[in-house]
Amino acid sequence: MIHITCRAEELWELRYEYFHHPHPRIQMKMAAVLRTVLAQHRHLVAAMLGGTETTVRTYGKAYRDGGIDALKQFEVRGSTSALDAHFDTLRAAFEQYIFGRPGLEYRHLFKLKWAFYTVMRLARFRH
Repeated sequence: MIHITCRAEELWELRYEYFHHPHPRIQMKMAAVLRTVLAQHRHLVAAMLGGTETTVRTYGKAYRDGGIDALKQFEVRGSTSALDAHFDTLRAAFEQYIFGRPGLEYRHLFKLKWAFYTVMRLARFRH
C-alpha cells in the first residue's frame, strides 16, 4: 500500500493543475493523486476516472518520486508503420501518378490531389 502525503501548498497546486492544465490526461493524473491524497481508496478513484487501480498506483508512485512535475510529463508511444521505411518511394510514386497523367479529368485530379495532400499532411505530423 502506497501512502501519499503532501504539504498544503502542494495540495493547492494539485487542485489548480486539476482544473487549469490544458491537457485532459494531465488533469486526470492530478485528479487521481488529489483524491488518493484525500484518503479515497484507489479502486474508487479508478472507478470514478474510468481507469484501473494499477494506473492510479502508477500515478501515485510518480508523484511520490518526482512530485507534481513528474505528473506533468506525458509520453506518447505511437506505433510505427511498415510503410515508414518506404515514405520517399511512395511519395514519388504518388506524385508521378497524380501529376504525370495528362488524361485525367479535372474532378478526378482534384480528388487525387486532395488525397495526396491529406496523406502528406498526416505524414508530416507523424515525423
